[in-house]
Amino acid sequence: MNIGITVTGAKEVEKMLHKLERKDSAKIARTETRQAQKDVMLPAVKSNAITMVSGMMGSLIAKNLAVRAMTKMKRGSYGAKVIIKPTDAFVSDANGVRSYIPNAIEYGHAAANDAGGVKVTSPIPFKREAYEAKRRPLAAKLAKEMVKAIERAAKI
Repeated sequence: MNIGITVTGAKEVEKMLHKLERKDSAKIARTETRQAQKDVMLPAVKSNAITMVSGMMGSLIAKNLAVRAMTKMKRGSYGAKVIIKPTDAFVSDANGVRSYIPNAIEYGHAAANDAGGVKVTSPIPFKREAYEAKRRPLAAKLAKEMVKAIERAAKI
């Protein structure tokens, strides 16, 4: 899930941003993007994992959630996402077919010996629902914190 935000409209903020060096503005963008994900999205995904998935697997998923930088971004773009830390507890090896349990939960899965067949377990989209519910609050928090960080950096 990608959410793009462009700070525009506030001429003072734009002037302050241009006063900063590219390195400083990039650091602010990375830091604030990551912090907004931690403050808004991470708790929502954890809550959904516990309530929607429930049981031992739900609590294990919630315990292993983390915010990581997105890879392969274009120059000048910064991103962070909520990921599930890789651990052997999430890998199932049934009849020589390895599967990643959180993906099977998020997207549903077919029977054990019918890899391309009809899904026998319906999806429980705990990550998608968190992103849909928190997309606007995340954007608002990011924009607000970005402006504050730019103002702090420009005054120094």
